[in-house]
Amino acid sequence: MMNEYSDNLLKYVNDPSHVGFIEQPDGIGETGLDGGNVGNRLAVRFTLQVHRERIQKVRFQVFGCGYTIAACAAAAELCEGRKLQDIAGGDQCGDQSAPQLQPAGRANLLC
Repeated sequence: MMNEYSDNLLKYVNDPSHVGFIEQPDGIGETGLDGGNVGNRLAVRFTLQVHRERIQKVRFQVFGCGYTIAACAAAAELCEGRKLQDIAGGDQCGDQSAPQLQPAGRANLLC
């Protein structure tokens, strides 16, 4: 299955620079970790360190397929260093990560 992944996608899958958890984070975002979803398909947790309204550090923990791992890594890379107001109210960082992972193909945007 790994041979179906593009070189760019593999770059993100194999990049550990944003993997982990920030102790005493300024923000936490997660999905798939509540009672009814635990163990289903995927789970993702992002932790943020913020200074002067700018995201200084992003770390993530993920349970999912290679595409999910790559999307988390790309989103973390894209969001780090940006102002909170630039990404507030939506997932603009995540929206931008999908092109980073092409040519993954539309069918592979979800596990």
